[in-house]
Amino acid sequence: MTLSVERMIAGIVETLRDDVIPHVGDAYGRGQALGIIDLLNNFGARLDWDTGLIAREVDAKRRALVEAEALATGSDIPPDPAQSDSTQPTSAQDVITSAFLLAQAADLDRAISERLLKWMAEGGADAAVARLRQHMHDELREEMKMVHRPSFAEISTGGTNDKRASG
Repeated sequence: MTLSVERMIAGIVETLRDDVIPHVGDAYGRGQALGIIDLLNNFGARLDWDTGLIAREVDAKRRALVEAEALATGSDIPPDPAQSDSTQPTSAQDVITSAFLLAQAADLDRAISERLLKWMAEGGADAAVARLRQHMHDELREEMKMVHRPSFAEISTGGTNDKRASG
């Protein structure tokens, strides 16, 4: 999750305008697509990523990196402070913005990639490489849990006129 919500909404709107609406032959269908664009333009500014979800992802990245570093150097893996601390903000001043968390996540992703490349090139840090690979696998598994299954059958036929079948 590196895109801002605003950029993602802008991409959806651009796709609808440039790639969908020109191919809709029905005036009603074009009107509905334009209504979706209007909704997205008005709704998008009020949306933000779930900071709790991003904070958990950042914690997982940080923990994987700490554990991999310990494995690479032969050090003891330090205890996880997140298991004893509350991850909930305690006041309005403690609330972290999603933009800040996304920047942290991107920095950690870069650090993980750099360590992986370094350790794989040098060799000998197999346990550290395995830990980071496991983290990446776990992260993808969690992302896939949030992805809705596409309805390819409905998409390939252009939808149906029966509203009960599309629910």
